[in-house]
Amino acid sequence: MGIVLEQLDKMTEAMTVPQVAKLLGIDSATLYRHARSGKLPSFRVVGIIRIDPRDLASCIRESALDTAGDLRLGNL
Repeated sequence: MGIVLEQLDKMTEAMTVPQVAKLLGIDSATLYRHARSGKLPSFRVVGIIRIDPRDLASCIRESALDTAGDLRLGNL
C-alpha cells in the first residue's frame, strides 16, 4: 500500500471514482457509498464525484491506524 500512497501524494488533479476504484482494486459502488456517507471526502464537478488524492491518502492512513495495521480499504 506504500506505493499507492506515494502515488497519491504526488498527484495534483482530482480523481474520479472509477480511477480510484482501479487504483485501489475495490468496487466503485463501495467508493460511491463512502462518498455519500461522508467517510470519504469528495466533491462534485458538473455532477461527477471527484476525490482529492491527498484526502484519499489521508483516509487510507487513518484507516490503517484505526485497524491496527490491518488495512481494510472497503471500510474507509
